[in-house]
Amino acid sequence: MRRVKTAELTSTMVSWALIGALVLLVIGAGIGSLFMQNSLSAQVTESDHAKIDADMSRTELQRSTSLQTYLDKHKAAVDKATAVVSETKAYQYQNQIVNDIESYASKAGVTILGYSFPQNTTAAKPDSTGIKSVSASLTLQTPINYTNYIRFLKYIEQNITKMQITDLSMAPDPDNPNNIKNTTVILKVYVR
Repeated sequence: MRRVKTAELTSTMVSWALIGALVLLVIGAGIGSLFMQNSLSAQVTESDHAKIDADMSRTELQRSTSLQTYLDKHKAAVDKATAVVSETKAYQYQNQIVNDIESYASKAGVTILGYSFPQNTTAAKPDSTGIKSVSASLTLQTPINYTNYIRFLKYIEQNITKMQITDLSMAPDPDNPNNIKNTTVILKVYVR
């Protein structure tokens, strides 16, 4: 009987050991399954991102190729646009000169009929001190009151943008001794 009880007890222990092993096996399989699922999910996300990046790169490449084809096809227009932009930058100093002179003329009661700048956009040449300058010629509406004319010249000479009068031409107005006519002012304008 004792043998039967020992066999029963051993059989029960083996059963519990097997049940314990099965429980541990199920728990281990569950944990392993979760780990694998997380790993696969991360790989799927990474794969999706790579696919999206590849699609975007392909789209950008197609756009770039299309734009290059357009630019090659319309080269004359592109060259013309480039020239306009270059000229605009080269003549930037002229806009400042015109704005300043118009302001001085308005304050002095003088009307400017026209401006003349060098034809060459790279006409600014350094002088002996290394400072670049360009000449500009102004034509004024005449007759001009002599006092207004002198006031206008003073405004130019005292300006911040560093213009200097290099030549003047004028003639007396035979109809009014207070006026002058046929005036031209030539400036030396310092530029960068």
